[in-house]
Amino acid sequence: MICPRCGDFIESNNQKFCAKCGYSFLSAEQQAQWANYRYQRIQDMNRSQRVPYPEQNVKKGLGAVPVFVIVFLIIVIIGVIFGIARGLLGESDGNNDKKAVREFVNTTATCQTVTSTSTKAETKRTTKRTTTTTTTAQTTTKPQLEPITINETLVYDANNVKIYIKDIEDNVISFYIENNSDKNYNFAAHSYAVNGVMTRNNIYDMYCDVAANSKANAKLEIDKTFLKEFDVTTINTMDICFWAYDNAVSAKDFDTGCLRIITNKEEDIKVEAKNNMYADNNISVDYIGRTSQDYKFCITNNRDNLIDFDIEDVTVNGYTITLWDLDIYDCEVLNNCQYVYTIHIDKEALKDNAIDKVETIQYNVKIRDNGDYFDDWATGNISVDID
Repeated sequence: MICPRCGDFIESNNQKFCAKCGYSFLSAEQQAQWANYRYQRIQDMNRSQRVPYPEQNVKKGLGAVPVFVIVFLIIVIIGVIFGIARGLLGESDGNNDKKAVREFVNTTATCQTVTSTSTKAETKRTTKRTTTTTTTAQTTTKPQLEPITINETLVYDANNVKIYIKDIEDNVISFYIENNSDKNYNFAAHSYAVNGVMTRNNIYDMYCDVAANSKANAKLEIDKTFLKEFDVTTINTMDICFWAYDNAVSAKDFDTGCLRIITNKEEDIKVEAKNNMYADNNISVDYIGRTSQDYKFCITNNRDNLIDFDIEDVTVNGYTITLWDLDIYDCEVLNNCQYVYTIHIDKEALKDNAIDKVETIQYNVKIRDNGDYFDDWATGNISVDID
């Protein structure tokens, strides 16, 4: 079965959603039932997480108010009274009042701890990379990359479509697209790498509509989380594959293949791989290291074509561990690029198998040349000993 939205091959007739674009194969009635089921599950989970308190432990009256709230209110009241008194006595002019307000705000602000929880759901094959972060009094700034220069260049000319790269400013890439066909297209940056390393991006990044016989300007913003993770200070090279969706049928019409863009730096900065576990068929897999229960690996694609890969048959100390992680499913690596991925071993899985220490991780990599589900192959067992 083929997904009518993105053209992806569906392996099972019982599959409810497309793994690539999230298209639903359910009827309207089934979708309503599914939504109701999910709603009930969320309600049950919320109820199970509520902790009942005995009646005798519930504080009432003023005792129920946190101490820092009471202190803050007292400071506010004193400040208001002080301001009114000064106004009545005529002891301050307008400038002094402003200064007092600024000092008061700065003083009270230091008494507060700002805690923010941000959940970022980047969709990679419908749902990818959910991260929760807690910070204290933190401000986020855009990455400041080393300035580079690039001439406006035609990078694609086929299917009655021309794509030009115009400019790179910090982490924003500007493109100009001419659609000289009679089809209304939507262009997406399906996958791309910076300095030879895949960004693990949302497959619908950029997402620019270009009507038939028209043109458009588009911008692609590189994720600053990726730039920070790999210490990217300058964009030397960029490899990118665009998908063109025919809006009339809501399906992919063609892709551009891997387009290489070179700036004035002209050099890849790839991940240093020292612990090789597999090297065959122009595919290399290396173990990078671990952080807590996260084990990081790198796959390098030296083939002449892009590949998609899945991580399968994971075992820890000889015990099979079932992973429900879309971050290691249907990952795309452009030719001559690297993809860094993480295998997370859940503590509950270790506990269920009475594993006190992870000593060996083994797994298999299933590879599809050009993403072709009808022509996949496997690396065979890959094993790494954990220090």
